[in-house]
Amino acid sequence: MRPDPAVAASGLETLQGQPCIRLNTVHGDSALVALHGAQVLSWVAGGRERLYLSPRAVLDGQSAIRGGIPLCFPQFNQRGPLPKHGFARNLAWRRVPASTEGDAQSTVCLALTDSDATRAWWPERFAARLTVALGAGSLRVQLAVHNTGSADDRAWSFTTALHTYLRVEDVERAELSGLDGCARWDALADAHGVQQGPVTFAGEYDRVFSAPAGAIHLHAGAHSLQITQSTSLSNTVVWNPGAALCARLADLPPDPCCAWKRPRSTSPWRWRRGSSGRAGSSSTCCRHYRGRPRSLFAAHWVRRLAVPWRDRGHVRWVKMVWMRSVSARQGAER
Repeated sequence: MRPDPAVAASGLETLQGQPCIRLNTVHGDSALVALHGAQVLSWVAGGRERLYLSPRAVLDGQSAIRGGIPLCFPQFNQRGPLPKHGFARNLAWRRVPASTEGDAQSTVCLALTDSDATRAWWPERFAARLTVALGAGSLRVQLAVHNTGSADDRAWSFTTALHTYLRVEDVERAELSGLDGCARWDALADAHGVQQGPVTFAGEYDRVFSAPAGAIHLHAGAHSLQITQSTSLSNTVVWNPGAALCARLADLPPDPCCAWKRPRSTSPWRWRRGSSGRAGSSSTCCRHYRGRPRSLFAAHWVRRLAVPWRDRGHVRWVKMVWMRSVSARQGAER
């Protein structure tokens, strides 16, 4: 690994008063990451904005920001006693040293540790790091969580998700390939089956898939996006609320031509609880986006882990979730 001079030499900029860090490449690509929630707000690749940030997003330093890549931790959705999607997306993270690996040209790492505020919601001791790495036509986001409690503390589990809002020009002409042959559950019809062919969208859509072995591709017109994720993420959820539900969301414009796909939690019988692990483990999950000269897509992943001690006009989008149950054991990293 080598030091990242691009980030080391850059300062903070603001978006509607919120401090952000900008990453750049020599090819002109860029990403903007807010300290609030460690949230990626923009990714420009090949001269195109790849993420959707709602013009009605609330950037007040307290609320969750609608769009970009929100991070859900330590709870996804309402699958537990915490506030919906946990607290990490509502807190300020701090910048820590980062190194650049592989084809990344600029990297930033943000950290969040337990505090009196977090322990008021959730008693566990933890250290979380979100790393955003920008390359030519690519964006990689990785979350690592470490249990920093004492050896006598019990193991604990959590869920996490990266709610990526990716941009497409017309969701009804978009296709999502790579899920063919995957088992699926249609949450609207409460029906199980196997996906045949690419996923297409016409109105509300809410299905849970077993994660495919290879990459997922979103095709829309002359553009496409390839998405790969950690093998530890074993389920994919695709959701399009349709115009009616979109119009009821206060932080989105009530555009009847705007459709979405937003990740959503796996159904109860698909959701498996991670087994207890021993002290001293960390857990990691990662997603890699690569823009192709053919659309954009909103993606999202969810992971459930048991962590022992240490352990435009009319813009459309699509969102997805990858989910997995894992057990983190002493000295292991996943």
